[in-house]
Amino acid sequence: MVRMNRIQGMMLVLGLLAAGQARAQIMTASNNFYVAYVLNEKQLDGVGVYTIQTGLNHPAGPFRDIFYGGGSPFSSFNTVRSYTTGTDYTQTPYEPFSDNTLVTLDDYGTVTPLGTNGIRTTYVLPGPDAAVSPTPDQLTIIQDLIIHGSTFADSFVELTTRTINNGTQPAAIGVRYLWDYQIGNDDGPEFQPLTPDGSVLTHEATFSAPSFTDYVMADNDVNPNPPTLRIVGTVNGPGFISPTPTAPDLLQYACWGNSSGYAFDYLVDSNIDIATVNSNCQSGNDTGDCAVLYFFGADAPHAMTIAPGQTNTVSASLFARSPATRITGLSRAGTDSILNFLTISNAHYEVQTTTDLVNSVWSTIAPNVIGTGGIVTNIHSSGATNSKRFYRVGSQF
Repeated sequence: MVRMNRIQGMMLVLGLLAAGQARAQIMTASNNFYVAYVLNEKQLDGVGVYTIQTGLNHPAGPFRDIFYGGGSPFSSFNTVRSYTTGTDYTQTPYEPFSDNTLVTLDDYGTVTPLGTNGIRTTYVLPGPDAAVSPTPDQLTIIQDLIIHGSTFADSFVELTTRTINNGTQPAAIGVRYLWDYQIGNDDGPEFQPLTPDGSVLTHEATFSAPSFTDYVMADNDVNPNPPTLRIVGTVNGPGFISPTPTAPDLLQYACWGNSSGYAFDYLVDSNIDIATVNSNCQSGNDTGDCAVLYFFGADAPHAMTIAPGQTNTVSASLFARSPATRITGLSRAGTDSILNFLTISNAHYEVQTTTDLVNSVWSTIAPNVIGTGGIVTNIHSSGATNSKRFYRVGSQF
């Protein structure tokens, strides 16, 4: 099995580029709130691998890493598995382990812009009867990395993969996304399921048929004052995302160094710390090193079957918010509670309350508060009539 660490991998990508020419081999797209980067040089291997940063106008600051790489794509990549022929087609610029036949997609890929805010990578697999570079399956795989929105509040990054069956027989496939999160210098941000909210995780975990709407990644060490960013990834929602996210049948929070060494299947180990300074999965920043793996068709029983001439589509998205909203004041006026909190202009917030932190049943009292860029005041009528009451404010993702 061929394995390499981050430093070796980045040397593989960047060491083949002449000085001053690196960006010529990387296609970019932006809406000024996010920037997407896709490798488009076949000579380097890894055509179509990608990374994402915040853009010039992002409130959290420009060019902050969302995925690892500092704008140089390497460590986030996709694999399409054919259950029909037992083949894994992968973008990665090195050869991960697979029990199946492994085909790297470089020679079949073309990268083109989608306006100024998107990048398309198209792989045309000619099939087993092709005279040149035959492949076990006759498929076209189209990856679209698109940045949506015109304001911070409505901006997000979409990754959609369409697989077209150009053969004469049905094709059963699975798709894996490996997203290598990094926030600032923290290569191992912590993970928390949202709606319903789950525990904050720092160790490997797996979720079969996850029912939560989305999840949040947040840096928890190394950076000067964590958290720096809260990155939200889709699972079954949220509802404002279009195209509607495809629900994965398996989601994993995993060690990047281990999971990236496998083309598709990966077995998590809950004993592996991937998000603290005590991590036994590190990349060299004295912190953890984590990734989130999406599986659409994780095994043969869940395979997605494509009839000849038909297309299968899967999609996931993400967006980055500043850290949890800061409450600046809480007071009472008669029987009312008055809550003040700091907001980002045009962002959406909700205010929740409970009288019992043990059972932690939170009620929403203000479901759609629009941020002003300053302090917003919310009055909870009769909120001061209880002996104790607690409040929290969050971005309405």
